[in-house]
Amino acid sequence: MTLYVLLTILWCGLVTWLSRVVPFVLIKNLTVPKWLIEFLSFVPVAIMTAIFIENLLV
Repeated sequence: MTLYVLLTILWCGLVTWLSRVVPFVLIKNLTVPKWLIEFLSFVPVAIMTAIFIENLLV
């Protein structure tokens, strides 16, 4: 494995990790309105429905 490949793998891992951690760090100090929390509670159901319907139609 070359140094280029190793650095590419590490960089991709860092970018993935940051994209998952940064939203939690930013929202930790903010107060989120109740309506937004209620709205976001529907996101997992909507994602699973979209995946299921897509697989049925394909």
